[in-house]
Order: sequence, then structure tokens, then C-alpha cells
Amino acid sequence: MALISKIREKSTLLLITIGGALVLFVVSDLFDSNNSFSNRGRMMVGEIDGTEIDGREYETKVATTVENYKNNTQQKNLDDNTAEMIRNQVWNQLISEKVLGKEMDELGVGVSPEELYDMVQGSNPHPSVVQAFTDPNSGKFNPQGVLNFLKKMDEDETGATRERWLLFEDEIKTDKRNKKYNALVAKGIFVNSKQAKNDYIAKNKKFDALVVGKKYATILDSTIAVTDEELKKYYDDNKYKYKQTEESRKIEYVVFDIQASDDDRSKTLAEINKIKEEFKTTDNDTSLINFYSDVKYKENLMLPGAFLPGFDSLLKAGVGSVAGPIFDAEGYKVAKVIAIKNVADSVKARHILLKIDKKPLAKVQAEADSLKKMIQAGANFAELATKLSTDAGSAIKGGDLGYFKQGMMVKPFNDACFNGKVGDMPIVVSQFGVHLIEITARGKETRKYDIGTVVRHVEPSNKTYQATFAKADEFAAKASSAEAFDKTAEELKINKREFDVKETSTNIPGIDNAKDIIGWAYNADKDNVSKVFELGKRFVIAKLKEVTPKGFKPLDQVKDDVTLNLRKQKKGEKLSAELAEALKTATDAGSLAAKLSSPIDTVRGLTFSSSQIATYGREFDLIGTIASTKKPGATKPVAGSTGSYVAFVSNIEEPAATKDYKASAAELKQTYNQRVQYEVFEALKDKAGVIDNRVKSQYSK
Repeated sequence: MALISKIREKSTLLLITIGGALVLFVVSDLFDSNNSFSNRGRMMVGEIDGTEIDGREYETKVATTVENYKNNTQQKNLDDNTAEMIRNQVWNQLISEKVLGKEMDELGVGVSPEELYDMVQGSNPHPSVVQAFTDPNSGKFNPQGVLNFLKKMDEDETGATRERWLLFEDEIKTDKRNKKYNALVAKGIFVNSKQAKNDYIAKNKKFDALVVGKKYATILDSTIAVTDEELKKYYDDNKYKYKQTEESRKIEYVVFDIQASDDDRSKTLAEINKIKEEFKTTDNDTSLINFYSDVKYKENLMLPGAFLPGFDSLLKAGVGSVAGPIFDAEGYKVAKVIAIKNVADSVKARHILLKIDKKPLAKVQAEADSLKKMIQAGANFAELATKLSTDAGSAIKGGDLGYFKQGMMVKPFNDACFNGKVGDMPIVVSQFGVHLIEITARGKETRKYDIGTVVRHVEPSNKTYQATFAKADEFAAKASSAEAFDKTAEELKINKREFDVKETSTNIPGIDNAKDIIGWAYNADKDNVSKVFELGKRFVIAKLKEVTPKGFKPLDQVKDDVTLNLRKQKKGEKLSAELAEALKTATDAGSLAAKLSSPIDTVRGLTFSSSQIATYGREFDLIGTIASTKKPGATKPVAGSTGSYVAFVSNIEEPAATKDYKASAAELKQTYNQRVQYEVFEALKDKAGVIDNRVKSQYSK
């Protein structure tokens, strides 16, 4: 089971990061071309290096990866964030395949059959192969396990196991190929002696100083006038700040939250009180919890005196005691002491695992029962495990799994071991097969309470839902144009929210999984008003306020930011002039601070490589000015991010003398190498002109 657990539960042999994509080994059958996923993607979802990406190709890859992820995490459903993460990873993998793949083809970067053999069966196994075939107890790689797997994979008459393995080999080759390419690029990076020396000095030459300054916040914005000509000049001089690499759209939107009413809360309280009475008398606590509770039963063993908000009294009570209801963020709750148990902190066991494959389950269970009787009659458990167990990792040790804690094994196996006593030989079924277990030892036991809880969420009723929709629908009916949208929001005193969305966005403030609105925005024209969207527990209506194409944002769209920055620049000039005037008579930090009524801050050990100053944060201009000082004394006034400053450098500590900058060169080269994979990929992606229309293509009017 050690090997199987590694593959199925720990996702070994399954998770390889290639070009930012999640690639899994255990791959289920691909969805055929007639499934719902292919129907969703009939239009093109984007373009990569001049090649249009068919929605069917993309959705098939997404569907496959989603199923793989579910299989390997034992999850039936994925939350929105995980699903979106997988979609983005698949998209990045497509980009990597088409952009990096083309580059590597042109350079002749490949992986030979001999290299692949070496990564799987040879002396240099791939890390994912090592992880999957490593015994979790000994931590040792089992190369024989690889050979056994390869020999047996064709026993699957459907051919699915071989297909999955070949896919995994492809991913290993891709990973190896990418690493070769990145290494090739890294070899082209060179650090000369001048760079190494400068880096050494930047990191080791230290400065101490006293800093006096005045913050921009001391000057009211209203006292700083700016003209249209000045705004235009600032914008032209700093246009690079307002460049965007993809089209964006600004929406305004109103939200109608579907919130439970007082009547909804009262009804839920009445329900939980009725359930409480039944909870007091039932003999089947877990069934009652699973029937009534919005949160299913999960054994919750707690120590006496532990913190159990709202139900602390139960940790001193007897079995059958009930408390509540209480109300918290989850809803109304009642709780009961289901059992008081002596629980071991760990268990030691050994097992014989029998595969089910295509055999009837009853037949395999009968085989396990036969083995149990043989062992009880005197047969050697360890010998039988070595010969018969299909868990190669533990079979070589006579089936011994060593000590393990709660939750380390699959649930049926875990429960049988922790609920049994030493010498018990339970037979259980898991997704791996049928296990004949022998509990060989138990760790220290502690008295714990099993607290069962019935939770009832306070949900909006149909009446509440309909009333909220009626309000949203009334708003939408009145807001038929951009002007009407604004007027209606003002009349009804509804707060308008604003957000810049990109096609790659998935959420907007206060609204998770907002792809429908984002898709609408990218299919709408300026000043269009949307229909009523139902998103989670809210209704949303949006207006498309602005469309900003890829490139430089026009001045009228960034005027507020330009005005803010121009005012800050003018404040910097004004305060710097004030500091310069004060320096004519102030000879040190103390006298300057007195003239300006400002505090003195001490800076110690500052270097040119420092990223911030403790008191001021990321004031790079001030850092650069101090670290560029040739000798102790006052610097010129510096207009920084939050204020203007003068530094009085008191000490300069030269770095230790050296003529050998090899260590600095190596460190600098390593820094560059770490940037290679991302920056080269981004450069190639930019050159390829990637167009991402996934959100737009999924929106249906």
C-alpha cells in the first residue's frame, strides 16, 4: 500500500510542473467530441503564434486534467478557485507547447530513447519516478517496483494503463526537454569582472546617516495648482507608466445581495430546536447528523478542557449530553457527546493487500478470510505478505507498515486500525483492494470526547430570493441606458462600484467567479447595460463604462493618477527648495530638524543593494543618494515617494579588500539563471502575440 498510496494519494508520479502547467500521470479516458465540454468551445478561444486554438482542443485538455485532479485528490467536485487554476495551467501549457516547442524544434533540442530509458529504468531516474516508487517508511527508492509495474501494465486488456503510462513518459520527456533548453539559454549568460566587482561593492559598502525630511502629506492638495498643459507634459514624459499589455474594460456595477430575512432566521431556529429534541433521544447519532445537518458527520475527538466555542460544557459532560442551539458564522448549531474513547496517538500494523481487478469482490474477500484462518492456525504472516501482497513497498518487509498516525492511511484502513486492539485481524476494502490487517502495537492512549454537531445554515427562502430579484429586475428595467443606469442608482440610493477587468480576470471585488460579467463586458459596446446576472448569493447589473485597448492608456482615462503624481512632483520640488534654503544656515541634522520642526531618523548599515529604509520604506531615490556619497556630510535634498529628505552621512564603511570576485560573479550569475526560465518564456510569448479570448468565447448572451 505504500507504493499505491504514493501514487494515488500523494500525487507522486503525478505532479510535474512544466511551463507553469499541472501535468498528472493517472489520466482517465478523454472526453469524446460529443460531450458538453466540446460543445462549449465551438469557437476559437485564442491565438498562439498565429495559430488559432480551437475551443474543443482546449476544453478536452481541461476536462482531462480536471478528472485527473479529482482522481488523485479523491475529490468528487472542485471549488471555483481550483477549477480556474487548472484552466489557467492548461492554457499556459498550450502556450508552452506551441511557443517553447517551436523554439526547441528549431534548435534541435530533444530527448533520445536512451535518455528516456535512463530516466525510467536506468541509473538516472526522473524525480517523479523516484517519488512514486519510494517506500514511504524507509524513504528508499525501489527500482524493482518500476520494472514490476512495466511488466504488469499490459495485463490491463483495455490498454488504458499503457496509454496512461505513455502519456506520463511524454510529460517526462517534455520536462527534460524544457530543462535542456533553459540550461542552454543559461549557458549564454556571462558576468564580467566589472559587474562582479560592482555587485560586491553594492552589497558590502555600508553607510550610516541621520535623515531629516518633510512628508508630502503636510501640504494640502488644494494648494497645488496644476494646468492642463502641465498634465499633458507629465503624461508625455511618463507615458511608460500607463502602458498595458492587454485590453481592459472598466465596468460600473450594482449589487443586490440575497440575504436571509429575520423570518428566515426564525424558521431556521425553530427547525434546529425541533432537531435538538430528536437528537437527545436518538440511538443513531451519526445518521441523524447526516440526515439533518448541512455539514456531514466527521469524527471530532477532543481532549477534556479543549476549546470548543459555545459547547465547552460538553467536554465535562457524559455520553448523550446535548447543548445548544448557538449561532455563529456557519448558522445555528446543536452538539452532542456521541462517545468518550481512549484513543491511541499512533498504531503499528502490517497487511496483505489483494487486488480486486476484474474478480468478484466476494471472491477476493474470501481469499483474505482464508489467509486469516491460515495465519490463526500458525502460518507465518510475514512470509505470506512477501509472497502474496500486491503492495510492493511493504511486501518486502513482510507487510510491515510501521507506526502511523490518524489520517495517514485511507479511511477504511485507518478506522479499522485505530478502532481495533492489538492482535485483531480485520479485513477491509479500499480503493486499492482488499486488506488483511494485523494490528501489532498501539501508541499511548488518551481519553477523548467525540462531539457530533448538527449545523443548519440560515439560507434565504424562496420568498426572500424572489423579493430580492424583483428589486434587481426593477432596477434593470429602469436602467436601459448608461444615463438611466446612473440616474436610477442615484434615485434609489444604490452604491455603484467600479472595476477595471481584463479578459484573464475571474473575480471582481465582492463577486467570486464573475466570468459571466467579464465575458459580457468583452462582448458589449461602451455604455451598454447588462441583464441581471445571478452570481452566488447576489444579483448584479453592470454598465460598460470604458474600453481601453492594448497599449498606452489615453490621458483622459488616467487623468486622476496623472494629477496625483504631478501634485506629488510639485510638492517634492517645493519641499526640496525649502530644505535647500534651510541648509544654508543649518550645519547638522539637529539644527535642520529644529528649523523644519521635523524628527531625526537614524539609518545604519545601508547599502546600495538595500531595498528599503526601516522608517521610510522603499525610498529608492534616498537609498541611491546616500549609497552614492563619496565622503561624510550632507546630501542634496532628495524628492522621494512620500516626502523630501536630506541625509547627513556620518560613516562610510568600505568593504573588505579583495581581488577575487569569483564568489560575487557566481552569485550574480545564479540570480540571472533563476530569471531565465520565466523571462525567456515571457519574451517568446510576447513575440508570439498570444491572444486570450477564453472568457469572451464562453459568454453566451
